[in-house]
Amino acid sequence: MLAGAALGDIFINSAYRKLTGQQALDNPEVITNLLDFEKEFKEIDSHNVFPLLARYDQIITYERQKLSYDGHCVQVIEKGHITAAADFAALRQHIHKHISPES
Repeated sequence: MLAGAALGDIFINSAYRKLTGQQALDNPEVITNLLDFEKEFKEIDSHNVFPLLARYDQIITYERQKLSYDGHCVQVIEKGHITAAADFAALRQHIHKHISPES
């Protein structure tokens, strides 16, 4: 929930770029090679992954992170990262929607 598999994007392109050191900004491929796991994610059985992204998220940017979930039905909450994380009712509803009765 509120995450993706391209975590390097947080430090290279998001609002948090300003917290990234110049050496990392000068070598973004190092950051993405260390933090991104999109390729690995696509190679596993992820039928039980039910993504929830926040449309106005400035940390886990929706447009970038939705690419991690190709082939998944991505639910979108019309909030930012913090406001979505603080919406306990919406998060709980998302979880309950996907929990099997056997859980």
